[in-house]
Amino acid sequence: DGLAALARDQHGVVSREQLRALGVTADHVRHQIGARRWARHGQFVVALHTGPLTRPAWAWAAALHSAPYGLITAWTALEARGLHRWRRELIHVAHPRGTTVAPAPWIARHESRRLDPDADRDRTTDLPMVRAARAAVDAACWSDRADHASALILAVVQQRVAAPSDL
Repeated sequence: DGLAALARDQHGVVSREQLRALGVTADHVRHQIGARRWARHGQFVVALHTGPLTRPAWAWAAALHSAPYGLITAWTALEARGLHRWRRELIHVAHPRGTTVAPAPWIARHESRRLDPDADRDRTTDLPMVRAARAAVDAACWSDRADHASALILAVVQQRVAAPSDL
């Protein structure tokens, strides 16, 4: 069915809006959460199980929580593309300046004057995230030290996450 396919594609997490679109009522969601079959993650996201979320599931939860303007970026987007040894615990999400994203304890929110959610989104993946080059530049800009920023860019190129010409 549609819900099972969506849950499979999004690592077991869905938004309340997606549930509504599939005909799942708010009462049904409350009942599933109350019966401890499903788990609430923030005000907009539901896991269709009560087990721990995987790293990709947390990224989906952050993307759904930050919709429609937020995009996974920086270290999280690079990690999703296979960058090794640069993981940050929080899920990094960029959103255009002036848009509102509700706070969530697992999300590092970054407001950007230059983010265009349509133009900057990587259309080769279902997870709403920026292209690899944009993610690398974001992470480098938000690094606390210049040598970390340089090492990150080198790692992105060495691990073939992005081409030098794209940066």
